[in-house]
Amino acid sequence: MNWVKRIAGFFFFALISGHIFAQQTVITGKVTDAQTGEPVPYAKVYFKHLHIGNSTSFEGFYSITTNTPEDSLTVDYLGYKPKSKSVIKGKTQVINFQIESSEMKIDEVVIHPGENPAWRILRGVWAHKKQNDKASLTAYQYKSYSKIEISADNISEKFKKSALMKPFQNIFDSLKLISGDDGKTYIPFFISETISDFSYLKDPELKSENIKGSKLMGVGLTDGSLASQLVGSSLQDYNFYSNWLNIIDKGFVSPLADGGLGFYRYYLIDSMTIDGKYCYKIEFKPRHEKDLAFTGTMWINDTSFALKRIIVNIGKTANLNYIRSLHIQQDLMPTSAGAWMPVKERITVDISEILGESFGVLGKLYIANSDVVVNQPKKLLDYENRITQEEDALHRDDKYWVTNRPDSLTKEDKTVMHIIDTIVNMPRIKTAVDVAEVIVNGYYTPGKHGKIDIGPYILALGDNVVEGFRFRMGFKTNEDFSKYWIIKAYGAVGTNDFLKNGLKYSASVETFLSRKSWTKVGIQHQVDIQGLGVPDDFFENNNLLTASAQLGFLTRLNMVNVNRAWIESDIVKGFNVRLYLMQKDFWPQINNDYRFSYYYPNPETGTSNLTQNIHITEAVVEARLAFKETYIINGNKRANIGFDKAPIFTFQYARGFNNFLGGQFNYDRATITMDQTVKMGTFGHADYTISANKIFEPLPYPLLAVAPGNETILRTYGTFNMMNFFEFVTDQSLTAYYTQHFDGIFFNRIPLLQKLKWREVVGAKAAWGSLSAANQLTSNQYPQDQPLSTFHTFDPKIPYLEISLGVENIFRFFRVDFLERLNYLYPGAPRFGVKGSFYFAF
Repeated sequence: MNWVKRIAGFFFFALISGHIFAQQTVITGKVTDAQTGEPVPYAKVYFKHLHIGNSTSFEGFYSITTNTPEDSLTVDYLGYKPKSKSVIKGKTQVINFQIESSEMKIDEVVIHPGENPAWRILRGVWAHKKQNDKASLTAYQYKSYSKIEISADNISEKFKKSALMKPFQNIFDSLKLISGDDGKTYIPFFISETISDFSYLKDPELKSENIKGSKLMGVGLTDGSLASQLVGSSLQDYNFYSNWLNIIDKGFVSPLADGGLGFYRYYLIDSMTIDGKYCYKIEFKPRHEKDLAFTGTMWINDTSFALKRIIVNIGKTANLNYIRSLHIQQDLMPTSAGAWMPVKERITVDISEILGESFGVLGKLYIANSDVVVNQPKKLLDYENRITQEEDALHRDDKYWVTNRPDSLTKEDKTVMHIIDTIVNMPRIKTAVDVAEVIVNGYYTPGKHGKIDIGPYILALGDNVVEGFRFRMGFKTNEDFSKYWIIKAYGAVGTNDFLKNGLKYSASVETFLSRKSWTKVGIQHQVDIQGLGVPDDFFENNNLLTASAQLGFLTRLNMVNVNRAWIESDIVKGFNVRLYLMQKDFWPQINNDYRFSYYYPNPETGTSNLTQNIHITEAVVEARLAFKETYIINGNKRANIGFDKAPIFTFQYARGFNNFLGGQFNYDRATITMDQTVKMGTFGHADYTISANKIFEPLPYPLLAVAPGNETILRTYGTFNMMNFFEFVTDQSLTAYYTQHFDGIFFNRIPLLQKLKWREVVGAKAAWGSLSAANQLTSNQYPQDQPLSTFHTFDPKIPYLEISLGVENIFRFFRVDFLERLNYLYPGAPRFGVKGSFYFAF
């Protein structure tokens, strides 16, 4: 009978077990931000009354298995509104949450009399900073994967009904797949994946990133080489152990800063175990909402006092342009040397509508670092180029990406790629991209892979006293024409002087000997009108200033005939040398306020002739030292993206030759310049430039040093804005410019002004100089016995001074300066002025 009981017991147990397992409820899903679609990590997903639940992963996923579920499941996370959804008991199901952000509230935290318990932990963080900060390592390197997605969001109803949006009506069902039922619709227009090797050396401090694979899809993206340099991980490297973090070119105080107590309020909330590390959970928020500081949460390891995890947010109350919100989350792991290294990072930037009621821009970045190696420095030459790209980086096959991705592409990622591919091929989108490119770059490229760019359009029209109305049109070749040859040309005519001076023009040819060292040689021939004291645009100076100066301000004008030949190269990283030989003839275009003459010796008669025309031949060497600059290459051009703000030194020496290629004078001229942008934390940032110049031999005054004046209505940094063109002439001088951008530190604390997000800026400019007796004008008459043009020079003991007080960020793109000239108040010299300038800044 025992065996009967055993069999009966077995069947009873099996029946009960089957009943129990049949009632098991399995729930999986993902929690995302309803506004951005980004995963919400570490959120609590639970049944309210049973206290059964789990936390989301870094990627926002969760899973819960229970035999005793409730009717609804709730998600809760600081800074978001709680949300619940119904549950089907006894089933396996997927429940995704899209949750809306809310103001951070910490009202439930009670601080009892005595020391804030969070401060003790912070003191431990500060005491162990050196050993936990990755910057303390002598060297490190790792493999990095980054994924960037950029979308249009917050699309207004008015814009949805516009003609440009009509083609999108057919893809809104697909858009719902990536935004979720409760999420806000956004339209992706760019996505990229990048795999690179990143290396860091502490002494000397050098960084390099070698991009091994780059996959890009985007609207208006004809060539991915430039974009691939901007989407790597090295340009998104945020170290919270630093006192200040440079984000969107603004200095944000870190919650781990040594002086953090002056900027933040800290609250010890909880403790928990993360990846086997017991951690304290501390929340923080700015003491002043307009300050450039974060709101967020960090987890500090209890034994090492290292930062294990951090989530920070910047809200729309901060004094930033266009930024609705910015979100950074970071996970760190210890290395073999003790310092902690970020292994996962997610950054989300939500930009408000820039063009009125249209749409905003949402940028999302995910970074995963692996294969970390520390304290094993490579050879110095391996760090020479900051950002490099392997030849096949843009052509990796699917197998490469499947093998090297740390995570597989999600269903949403694949949907995004399909949508972008659809959008790229829409005719209206192609037209809109072409128009936008002309506006931004100033050039128009005919055809999909046009080989020339027509422009720049900003210089197409001008006006001056000699030419009358001036019309100019030009072109340059681009990378589709050749990666090694660059051809530029333009032609210009004036309505008043066409019969006298004919066509003005310029043509140049330049070729790369090595793109790696940026070694180029070139030649140019130019016949045109130039103004004395106005910057030459040969090396592509400020086109906006050049265009503004041409609109009726230029008076002291010369016809010039110029021939140049040059070579330039990066000798080593950060040290560029340019050599050029120039032959230049110029003669004045006479008008009422511009006449000059000088005595030129006649070797045949032993006397001096009175003449006006000048012929020079000079050789110039220019060296530029900027070891911490980071360059990106855009076709046949490169640009400094300016993330490292170290001093930049430029030295130029010119030698003039008599009786060589028509030159009339032997002379030597030397110039040295230092400029820098200095980040000053809560006090904003400062720009300064110091320059010294010396001419060693007597010359006619148009060849001497002309202090750069500015008679236009635009304020410019590189000129004396209260000085007339060609007002001061020297043969030795020292100039200094200083501008302090306070970034709203004072206006932020004034109730009415703080809503405008205006920013204060002050500046001062000074010039010391002199003119030797030998360089005083030697002729007292013009050949036609007319009075000569006059100019001034400085008293060596009295510097020229002008100061400015300005407000920037007016309407988010305009700056107004109120300027005063303090001395050298000659008749006709302005004393007070108001000038404006346009710029795009966050």
